[in-house]
Amino acid sequence: MSSVLRLLFVHGPKAACWRAGFDLVQAAAALDVPVEIAFAGAALDLILPGSGDPAGKAARGAYASLELLGIELVYAQVRADVGPALPSALPIRWLQPQDWNSWLRRAPLQVW
Repeated sequence: MSSVLRLLFVHGPKAACWRAGFDLVQAAAALDVPVEIAFAGAALDLILPGSGDPAGKAARGAYASLELLGIELVYAQVRADVGPALPSALPIRWLQPQDWNSWLRRAPLQVW
């Protein structure tokens, strides 16, 4: 049975912990460890265009590089103020609330 590293990012680019979480995902992907990533709340600013602050630009650039390591998509809950039309650093599978809750409960995950 193969283990999957499941991470839920909840802190935005101004929080110091986003980089540590990114480094973990990058290392796992480079070592061919299966990874599932989701973004919620302020963490959506890590992958969606924001106000243009330097921390957000650095985060989006870092997360965009994960596609080169095989991270094909990430998960996020559909929100009225954020939609699928926005360009993102990684392809997003937008989940309806019931599907989002199922994803959260499907297996253990780490929160960053």
